[in-house]
Amino acid sequence: MSGAREVSELAKVRARPGLYVGSTEGHGLFQLLGDVVGNAIDEYLAEHATRVTVEVSDEGWVTVADNGWGLPLRERLDEVFLTLHTGPTLDGKSPHVHLAPRIAGVGVAVVNALCSRFEVESRFLGTALRAAFERGVLVEPLTEVPFEGQGTTLRFLPDEALFGSSRLDLERVEVWLTELAWLCPLLDLGFQGRSLRQPRGLGGLVEALAGELLPGSPFSVQDNVDDVMVEVALGWSARGGPAQVRSFVNYRPTSSGSHARGVVNVLGEPRGLVAVVHAGLQHPRFREPTKAVLEVKAVEFAVEAALRQAIAERGGWWRSKLR
Repeated sequence: MSGAREVSELAKVRARPGLYVGSTEGHGLFQLLGDVVGNAIDEYLAEHATRVTVEVSDEGWVTVADNGWGLPLRERLDEVFLTLHTGPTLDGKSPHVHLAPRIAGVGVAVVNALCSRFEVESRFLGTALRAAFERGVLVEPLTEVPFEGQGTTLRFLPDEALFGSSRLDLERVEVWLTELAWLCPLLDLGFQGRSLRQPRGLGGLVEALAGELLPGSPFSVQDNVDDVMVEVALGWSARGGPAQVRSFVNYRPTSSGSHARGVVNVLGEPRGLVAVVHAGLQHPRFREPTKAVLEVKAVEFAVEAALRQAIAERGGWWRSKLR
């Protein structure tokens, strides 16, 4: 592509980075990581990948690798890494998630523009290709490399001239990735050489939140009601205490909203209740710009319907808890 195209597309990102990633502090760095990890999680959700790893070096380099199908770099290099996008994934595949703080996502082209160095290696249909960029400009065109395994590896160094520091908060990253591991129980998710895998899923998260549980809990519900994916795990803490209802939308944490209300409509908020609810939907709407409170009435109805049916079928002690 021409130099003029590069300037028009990505130079404007570098001129106003806060417009694209929210800030040039830690929040902005986390946005870069979230967009890249989101693409890897897409491969898992599409049942193409079983493993995603994240590594952050002392020098600030970030490496995100998956064992999915890889990218057709010969055909899509410019389109993916040098072109801004405001819509969904380029290939239109579903599902797709945005995991970064700004729920709309910004795409890897923006990440590329805001990094002093950005490298991609993809193993796709028996061929392994590599390319490298600096500040959004292609500096090492596609070359073939030895083929090992399958998937995509992205390695990038945020530009200290823009961010002041390229250091991610590793504690925050680990908390976020562990949370993501609860939501993706079949995924082998690694961080800094350690596996964060949580094969028990949301039921395991309930146990972690509750400590000691009463017999008969937790139990989990998975259903699809009117195009809303509903996952709920419930438990009763032996220690009592105020009710805890944790909520997520499309693999992102929320503070409350329609999905949490669906749980409360069924069970109330009795002492000792520990619940985790995850809703997946194509067009989430939120009360505030922070995207913390989901406001979609259909989700409230979907969670309530799925939960009431599951508890009624389970019967016994749990049925006695229905409101």
